[in-house]
Amino acid sequence: QVFVDGLNEIFVRDQNEIYNLIKTANQQRISAETKMNRTSSRSHAVLTIILEQEDVYTGNVKKSKFCLVDLAGSEKVGKTQATGIRLKEATSINKSLTTLGTCMNKLAENSVTGNAAADSKSSASLRHIPFRESVLTRLLSDSLGGNCKTTLVINCSPCAYNVEESISTLRFGERAKKIETKARINQVKTAQQYRRELQVAQTEILKLYRIIEDCAVDISAAFKGALSVENCRSYKKLLELKKSTL
Repeated sequence: QVFVDGLNEIFVRDQNEIYNLIKTANQQRISAETKMNRTSSRSHAVLTIILEQEDVYTGNVKKSKFCLVDLAGSEKVGKTQATGIRLKEATSINKSLTTLGTCMNKLAENSVTGNAAADSKSSASLRHIPFRESVLTRLLSDSLGGNCKTTLVINCSPCAYNVEESISTLRFGERAKKIETKARINQVKTAQQYRRELQVAQTEILKLYRIIEDCAVDISAAFKGALSVENCRSYKKLLELKKSTL
C-alpha cells in the first residue's frame, strides 16, 4: 500500500460512479498555455481501480488492480519559455519522467540479463530499480514490472520543430518493449480453506506415524524370521497411501 498525501480512495458500486469520479478529477486537473501547447497538462493523472471477486460458496477471494495513467509530456524550458509557477511545474514533471525513464531502462536491462542467464543456465545479478525516488514511479511499480500486463501508448508531434522530443519519445517506447512481465492470479485463501488444508496435512502425518509403528513391528518379526509379504503390515499401508496420493 502506497501512501500519498491528498490521495483519495473511494468505494464505488457501478461504472457510472467511476465515470463521475473521473469527470470530477479532470475538472480539478490544471492545464495552462505554453509556447509549445495551448492546453498543456501541468501534472500527471493516475487512476487506480482495485477489483475484488469473492466466491460465495468457497470463500475464495481474487484481487486485481487496474491502473490508468495520463503522463504529462516532457518540456524544454527553452521552447516553452515557462517562468514562475509554470517553470516549477515543468521541473517537477521532467524530474518524475526522468525517474520513470531510469526505471524503464533498468527493468529492460534486467529482462535482457535474466533471459541471457536462463539461456546459459547461470545466475545473474539484477540491477536495483529506484521506484521510491518518485511518487509517480512508486505508484506505478506494480504496473511496470512483475505480476502485471501493461500497455503503453505514446504520442508524437508531427511538427518538425518537435523532432527531438518525438525521437526521445519513440526511444522510450522502444525500451519499454524490452520489459517482460508475467501476470498471475492473485488469489487469497480464506481461514476455512487453511483449516481444511491443515486437517488434510494432519491426517497424512497421522497415517505416516502409524506406518512407522507398523515398520517397528515388521522389523521385530523379520529378526525372528516370521516376516513375509502377506503379513507385512507397513508394506500394505504404504501401498494404500501411494494409491490415495496418486
